[in-house]
Amino acid sequence: MQEEPIRRSQLITPFGVGAMRVTVDGVSVIIAGLDKWYLNPNNGQPIQDSEFVVDDWRLKGRLHVDSLRLPPDYRDSFEAKNTPCYRLTVPVLRFPTWYFCPICKRLTKQPSHIATKKKCTHPSYKQTNDRRQSKPCYMSQVPFVAICPKGHITDFPFNEWVHKSLHPTCQGSLKLFAFGGGSLKNQIIKCDACGASRSLSGITGAHHDQDDNEVTTLSTTLSKEGPFLCYGSRPWLKDAGSGCGQQLRGALRGAGNVYFPKVESSIYIPSLEKSEATSPRVEKIEVSHTQNFNEAEKQSSDEPDIQLSGQDDWRYPEYKALREIQKDERLRSTNSKIHMGLLHYLSRVQQVTTLVETRALRGFTRVFDAPLGLREGKNLLRRHYDRNENWLPACIVKGEGIYLELDPRRLERWEQQDEVVRRADLINTKFSAAARRRGFEHRNLTPRFILIHTLSHILINQLVFTCGYSSASLRERIYASTKDDTLMAGLLIYTAAGDSDGTLGGLVRMAADKHLYDVFVKAIDGARWCSTDPVCMDSGEHGQGPDSCNLAACHGCALLPETSCEEFNRFLDRGLLIGTFEHPDIGYFSAFPELSSNSDSY
Repeated sequence: MQEEPIRRSQLITPFGVGAMRVTVDGVSVIIAGLDKWYLNPNNGQPIQDSEFVVDDWRLKGRLHVDSLRLPPDYRDSFEAKNTPCYRLTVPVLRFPTWYFCPICKRLTKQPSHIATKKKCTHPSYKQTNDRRQSKPCYMSQVPFVAICPKGHITDFPFNEWVHKSLHPTCQGSLKLFAFGGGSLKNQIIKCDACGASRSLSGITGAHHDQDDNEVTTLSTTLSKEGPFLCYGSRPWLKDAGSGCGQQLRGALRGAGNVYFPKVESSIYIPSLEKSEATSPRVEKIEVSHTQNFNEAEKQSSDEPDIQLSGQDDWRYPEYKALREIQKDERLRSTNSKIHMGLLHYLSRVQQVTTLVETRALRGFTRVFDAPLGLREGKNLLRRHYDRNENWLPACIVKGEGIYLELDPRRLERWEQQDEVVRRADLINTKFSAAARRRGFEHRNLTPRFILIHTLSHILINQLVFTCGYSSASLRERIYASTKDDTLMAGLLIYTAAGDSDGTLGGLVRMAADKHLYDVFVKAIDGARWCSTDPVCMDSGEHGQGPDSCNLAACHGCALLPETSCEEFNRFLDRGLLIGTFEHPDIGYFSAFPELSSNSDSY
């Protein structure tokens, strides 16, 4: 397989350790573990150099690591020969390892490390395709894999599935046929030896049993001998696994539920000597927590599976920094005048001309975007834990942004309305049911959070048309809390990938009073009617989207690329923004002027 370039930041997300990617020559590969990163290509020894180190004390403390490192930067020029990055690559392995011939339909397994395309050598190929003998037929990887919620992934169990047995005795040659259409029921597996045949219908599905537990079709219907369970395969680490016990779910290798990266990020905050924006209380908690962790690490060979502290405590120092004027070289911001038409809704607007964000990959999940402990996540990134290699991959993004704050008095009155609370409770109920089925902790989703999150999405969708950035290049960062000690009602929209200087200026320019007012008028007006209404708005009572955790929000009005959204397009509701058909006045922006009555907005 030839080497293929990839941006450093892409090795954090979306193509971090354990993620699958299709190369330019059509080969599906999986990114290898951190054990194989930074290895000298000449002697295989680990490379450690300050050039890779990312300096972010807040993020290191939160993730309990000794350091953060930039992914390798491949260089092969003569000038780079004596640098640590000389011909340094990140290895990948072929996955899935099941291949099929598009001519004779035969299925066969191949090693994950093969470097060349595999030709079909079956005798039937030559017998049935004499006129094509001069042109070899290359085998293709199958599009199906099996995944489990603990992050494991394995080849689809074709042999067990077709023979309906956990331990099939027949080892005959298998074939994969597609009989028209793209439905799984038209994908048929056949065994040449015993004649067994079975479609792949339902392999990606799941249902709830009488106790409301989620059960997958693949695990429960594969055989009558018992459930077919995950055995902990980690092919990106060359680890066949020794048992897991979770139910497996079939998936297309390019499906969105195959990989959910867990990325922790930090906005750079000037130090306490330069600014009072950093919270001493939170800093003390972080440092103390790190010290306790280090003491525990000395006493035990197993790292404690720490759950990260709450987002409110973590983001409050950023909130305090962003709402003030900053003149640091890595965080620059100025106050912007608020347009008279927005004075009743916003209390603060900041032009963030320069910001630096550090993003670190701490693990991943599959099937669902579920909570993940630090130890569990780190164990997915390496095959063997090494105290001397306590680091995580990270990248630095320089950019620009707009920071907004909602008016606290208006917001407090709004979020106490009965109908507002009821709609937020609908989302809480949906999410609580999903959390209960999957065994993770429920979150309290406040009306304030849902409002700011939805506002963020419609503003980003409008800014795409106004400032020239693509939707995937803009990100949100929500600062919403109703706790007395971390009270927040802010929103940062910023560039996810700025140029080398960290800014192009187009987004910051939109924070000027007239420009921002125009963006708000058009964004709010667009939110008043979705192209799928009245269906979208009516669906609010039943829920829609991932886990039915959205009310009035769909692809026609409020969804974003998943790289732009912090919550994987969940917890959205236009009803809390502009009102509903039955309650048009409950929206925070219900009284906001319509586009047709503002000739100034064109």
